[in-house]
Order: sequence, then structure tokens, then C-alpha cells
Amino acid sequence: VSVNSKTAYAPSDTSTDTTTDESSGESFIGKTYQLSEHELKTIAHVCQEEQGNNSDGITAEATLIANRYELYGKDFKSIYDYVIRSGWFAAANEADPNQASDKGIAGVKMVLEKGQRVFPLYVDEHDCWDCNSKEKYRCPQGYKGDICSLDNNGNKLTGLKEIKNRDNYQKGITKIYNSYEDTNEYYTFYDWATSYSYPFGYTPGAYKKIKGTSDS
Repeated sequence: VSVNSKTAYAPSDTSTDTTTDESSGESFIGKTYQLSEHELKTIAHVCQEEQGNNSDGITAEATLIANRYELYGKDFKSIYDYVIRSGWFAAANEADPNQASDKGIAGVKMVLEKGQRVFPLYVDEHDCWDCNSKEKYRCPQGYKGDICSLDNNGNKLTGLKEIKNRDNYQKGITKIYNSYEDTNEYYTFYDWATSYSYPFGYTPGAYKKIKGTSDS
């Protein structure tokens, strides 16, 4: 997909990058972005394709987009450019602004234009199971999903049924290993976007960058 935005916008001057403590249950506040109608609808459709036409899923995906752009997008000219060209969001290949739903548009507006994120700023990962058609990214066990194993304080889980069992994911404890990284790299489970979504989490580097301390 080529970048066809007429204007690349920087974060607004009135934005803030502070966030509340994750135990408080309050909304997380992030930078705000000005988006053209085309950019807004395209990003909305990307979020829908990633999470379905569900408000909670859409706002979670938009939060991940913003977090990752601020953590890793310095070489891209805008948040829209990052979504389309970074290669991280598979759904960007089929993004169609004409397919943006009212829920998608509202969710992206809330997160990107108003700065009301649903995860803290260090949440920078999500993965799936039974979702990957590319042979080179499959797990050693042959699973075609992203997630290859879990580790709960030394209790390693490698079976597909165990990986797909949501009860095996403990917030702030479960380490998730996927098929894209070195076998020693992981991210820690944070939460689900919806009752049927895949896990969201944070890498040690992202946590340290935002919180200023190690996650373990």
C-alpha cells in the first residue's frame, strides 16, 4: 500500500505523554494527533481488521499503534506513515478507508485525536495463534500462530491447547515467546482487549523506557 496522505502531521502542541498507574483503573493519557479524514478512516479500518468491529478491540489496537509509533517510529514522517509502511500491522496491506465503520472511526478519534488510551504507554506487543500462513514464521512445534510458548515463573507451557487457554495468562507474570524473535526474547502479558482477542503485552525495553526501571 502506498502512502497517499496529503499532509503528514506531528503530535499536537497541547499533547501529554503521561499515564496513570496501571493499578488505578483510570484512563491512560497519551499524545494527541491531527489526522486527515483519509488517515483517520484508513487507520480505523486497520484496527477493525486486526480486532473486529468491536469498540474495545478497536481502541486497544489504536492504543498499540500510538504506543509503538512513539517508541519505534522516529524514522517515519507521521503516525499514519508508520501504520502503512512499518510492516508491523498486517492488516495495513488491505486497509480501505471506505470500509471504516462508525465504531472504528469513533475509537480511533478517542485514542489518537483525544489521547484517551486504554493501555499504558509501554504496552507494545500483541500476537495471535492459528493465524500465520508464512512457513518461515512458524513455531518449532509447527504451530502456524505467532505464540510458541509461555512461561509462568519457570513453568513453561508449549502445547497449543495451553497457549490458547486464557487461564494460563497472568498479568505482569506470564512471559510470551513468539516465532519472530530470538528464543531468549519475550514480552510480558498485560491484558486482553476483549474476551476473544489475542494477548497484549510489553517488552522489557519498552517498560524500562517508559517507567525508567526493569519489569523484573
